[in-house]
Amino acid sequence: MRFVSYSKGKSASYGLLTGDGVLDLPQVAGGALPDTLAEFIAAGPEALRTARRLGEQGNSLTSLKQVRLTAPIPRPVKNVFCVGRNYKEHVAEGYRARGAETKLPEYPQFFTAVIGPDEPSSTTRQSQSSSTTKWNSR
Repeated sequence: MRFVSYSKGKSASYGLLTGDGVLDLPQVAGGALPDTLAEFIAAGPEALRTARRLGEQGNSLTSLKQVRLTAPIPRPVKNVFCVGRNYKEHVAEGYRARGAETKLPEYPQFFTAVIGPDEPSSTTRQSQSSSTTKWNSR
């Protein structure tokens, strides 16, 4: 099962990604599931069993073309702090992908951002150790 958060028009929800569509879990659950993905996760195994059952029932899907995927957890309960290019092989992998000679960074790169694949980036203040924006997915 792949869970996603998304917006459609002015409303936001979460659901199961199934092929080319999204199953809106709170909608098809009729009140049996929480309103946000963060609350769903906190609800534990019973919520997961309900989601699995709903996903297997063949409920109608909303086409991915009609929604905009957002950050999985748009407002995390705790801060997300990441370190990028923090070991040699990761740095070398990036340079190989671009066909360039490997050059180790002088400082580790720190970043804090949680966005979805269809959302614009808003770069935050960057420290001396990181002066460029890098993109990672999955």
